[in-house]
Amino acid sequence: MGASTPWGAVVSAIEIALWDVAGKALGVPVHRLLGGKVRDRVRVYNGGVRISLGSHTPEDYAASMAHMAAAPEKFSIFKEGVGLHGFMAPHTPGLRSLAILSRSWRAA
Repeated sequence: MGASTPWGAVVSAIEIALWDVAGKALGVPVHRLLGGKVRDRVRVYNGGVRISLGSHTPEDYAASMAHMAAAPEKFSIFKEGVGLHGFMAPHTPGLRSLAILSRSWRAA
């Protein structure tokens, strides 16, 4: 069924709930049902805790990254929407024309 289908998230939520029910019935955590613990810690990335950009210059993006790096959560991986498909393209003169060209290629 997969997550790429419109109902994929629903199927995933039901599956997770069923694993949880099975774990509670057996008195064990879900990770034991799935083969056991693999690691003690998992790195997560910051893709949403950010400041508003004053503009969309490279310097503004650098300031945003510095803000994320200084966050109390101490993230070490960051996600920033730059390039043709992010917020940068329509606001950056050189990228604006590339973004328009890219959209026209996809539409063809």
